[in-house]
Amino acid sequence: MLALLVLAAVVAAPVALARATEVHSLYDGSCRRTTGILVHVSADEVVLVDLGGNLVTRRRADIAGIALHKTLENPLARIAVSGGLKAHLRDVWVGDDTSPTFTGWTTAFFDDLLLFFDLDGQTHVLDPEEIRRIRPTQLGAAEVAPRNHAPVRLAFPSAVVPCGEGVVPPDAVLPSRVIADRIKVGDYLGKLEQRYMDQTGFEERTRVYAEPFLFGLESRLGLLYDPEWVVPFPLYFKWSNGRPYRFQSLSVVGNASHEWLPFVKPTISARSDVKSHFFHASFIGHVLALPAGTDPFQVEQTDDLGPQNDAAIDHSYNYVLLMGADYWRLSVSAGASYLAEHIRVFDEELGGRSSAPSAPRASARRCASATRARSSSCARSTSAPAPAGPRSTRSPTRTSSPASRIRCPASATAGGATPSGWARPGSRTRRSR
Repeated sequence: MLALLVLAAVVAAPVALARATEVHSLYDGSCRRTTGILVHVSADEVVLVDLGGNLVTRRRADIAGIALHKTLENPLARIAVSGGLKAHLRDVWVGDDTSPTFTGWTTAFFDDLLLFFDLDGQTHVLDPEEIRRIRPTQLGAAEVAPRNHAPVRLAFPSAVVPCGEGVVPPDAVLPSRVIADRIKVGDYLGKLEQRYMDQTGFEERTRVYAEPFLFGLESRLGLLYDPEWVVPFPLYFKWSNGRPYRFQSLSVVGNASHEWLPFVKPTISARSDVKSHFFHASFIGHVLALPAGTDPFQVEQTDDLGPQNDAAIDHSYNYVLLMGADYWRLSVSAGASYLAEHIRVFDEELGGRSSAPSAPRASARRCASATRARSSSCARSTSAPAPAGPRSTRSPTRTSSPASRIRCPASATAGGATPSGWARPGSRTRRSR
């Protein structure tokens, strides 16, 4: 039973300490003592709100010793909101709150946790991923009276505290830590200075991240199946990593759909998204047609068209690359995309079979900003009488050729040579970037 009580006390102790208010007492070489709640530490100064509620600044070079007390209640009965204190006050949004959850300042750090002391006298222990926004306060009051307040007596026993007192009141709070060596004092204040600098960077990053994690932290394994797939690959794996408000990445490999593409059907692809500060980038590549200009329809089957069908349009791509910048919930991206459309129309002479041996009447291909229309004269053709029978009014006259697939010569376009590709019989293929 005793062992269980000891274990419960050990487990509960960090929680009580984490939510306690930490009071600093600074000593100089003449045993002058300044006691209050820490507000900020810079390279030259230490800023406190003393027990009277006023802002006090002390030079780091004059500090010879530090005593720390942890109190369960707020020792400040009033807080004077001067211009100096207002520079350190922050409005903090936590969770889904639409208005500031509280207004206060950072008074201590515990591992990755931030300990805020607000103007109501409460201490908030927050993980960075719980914080949505931190902004300079817009408070206009000159003085506030915390709702939570209880007088506290602090003990400074001379046995452990330099320039201490010989008599210790029985109800006084004893110091939890004493730093009497100047080298250790400098090391302690130096670490606090670095943590306050890190908090400044953290506050800046909350301006360029809409959420602490832009990508879901959970990993996913997806299963898809379609009996009409030519290349059956029914899996995709999705995972992400990173830290809140820092570098983050998302990776997807397999047969998956992507929100950046102008169609929703899944493709065998590889995707990588990254986010760092205000910069973001996204890449999506078709694994079976990754180089720009490769025919993404070469392994896909197409259904026969009937007279009732006007046309069939299939969409695909080679790759999409986007880069841009973010500011809170605003995001701007720009980049290159190599998209392709496969257009099939019904041909009465071929019975709607786009795979029948024939040469295309016309093949339209667009690359970059140039468009080229090439007739069947670009293909090697032989003379053959036109078969009798009705023709589709939707299609121009064609020339026959025994070739089932026709390779057209490359033609120059604005911005470079047009990527070569196959023109499908009875179809038109268009590429765009």
